[in-house]
Amino acid sequence: MFKHLFLLCCSLAFMSHVLCQVTGFMMNEDIIHKKFNEVCFPTTHNSFNYLIGPKHFIYPNQRYDIPRQLEDGIRAFMIDIHSYNGLNPFLRRDKKVYTFHKFAVLGFQPLSEILSYFSSFLSTHPKEIITIIFDCTIEESARVVGAFESHPIFSFLYHKLANQEWPVLADMIQQNQRLVVLTHCSGSSDWYLNQDQYCFENDYKNHSAEDYHCKIIRGDTSKDLFIMNHFLYNIFNRKKVNSNTNSYSSLMSHSLYCQRKTGHIPNFLSIDWYDKSDLFRVVDELNK
Repeated sequence: MFKHLFLLCCSLAFMSHVLCQVTGFMMNEDIIHKKFNEVCFPTTHNSFNYLIGPKHFIYPNQRYDIPRQLEDGIRAFMIDIHSYNGLNPFLRRDKKVYTFHKFAVLGFQPLSEILSYFSSFLSTHPKEIITIIFDCTIEESARVVGAFESHPIFSFLYHKLANQEWPVLADMIQQNQRLVVLTHCSGSSDWYLNQDQYCFENDYKNHSAEDYHCKIIRGDTSKDLFIMNHFLYNIFNRKKVNSNTNSYSSLMSHSLYCQRKTGHIPNFLSIDWYDKSDLFRVVDELNK
């Protein structure tokens, strides 16, 4: 039944020149018995920087806020975290951790509120696994660790020993360790994991589709996890410049090219404006 509906959707999409995608992310038999580093997860870039939601952000990367992204099927989230930013005097003496892009004056939100979104979702969706990828300017990792340890989300964290293989998804679900946290800053515990140790990443400063050459800028291909950036770098016109490269042909060709070049499936396929894309369809096919 689903297959026939999907084919009908694609036929209508072809006729009307709109995108067609598998709805959401499917935690099914195709992936449940794979290891974490063998699976592709639909990922949003600057997930916190949205157009529609309770906060107001200037120059957003996504249409919807994180709770909507979770319900739609996004399972990995790239989030910028900062302490005080000079353009916002209200944060000068604040010891909290905030999410914002570049400058707090463009819109900001406390990390604790973001963590509550994830905690609530994990509580009500006991078979789902989430990854948070932090880009940060906070070198005092204890401040971030403290935000997690004082929050209900702490009970969901996946703890990893340095030489331990990544677990099978089914085991993560059974053990209820369903939140993986990666960071560019100094990881300081068995759950606040340093990306340099576990990840490699392709270039994110792409200004046109011709720039998608899968140049590795962080880490190397011997690492277990591949963060694959597929978005165009344009602060003033993000929605328009990403509309064409969010198509099935662009996403799939880039993903397959990177897979051949690196010998690794994209684990985190990261895009802007996911709601106008074929992200879920591509992820579903890569996982098969």
